Amino acid sequence: MNSWVENLIVQHRKGGLLVDTNILVLFCVGKYKPDLIPQFKRTAQFTARDFKLLQGLWSRFDRILTTPTILAEVSNMLGPEGTHGSELLRSTAPAIELLNETYEPSKSLVSEPYFLNSA
Repeated sequence: MNSWVENLIVQHRKGGLLVDTNILVLFCVGKYKPDLIPQFKRTAQFTARDFKLLQGLWSRFDRILTTPTILAEVSNMLGPEGTHGSELLRSTAPAIELLNETYEPSKSLVSEPYFLNSA
């Protein structure tokens, strides 16, 4: 890993890593069955190696953060996929329970400088 990325990890390690929908779906499918990653519609762009890299990155942070909206979308993406849906959700529930779920109203977020400068 390059030094710029290392510095970011060190700087934000205690604050945590915010995980968005597609990455959380990759994590859930990888925890369930890594061999399913390239076959599952929502993770077909990833590989089992990507999942291993993700696990290594996550292990370097004190907290993994998500939001109720992200979790709802992950649930929607995991649920309807053929025969794996309900079993996949059931098998990843313990891992999801370890996430730190936070919520901030959108109206407060859009006034933040980082939101206005992200475009």
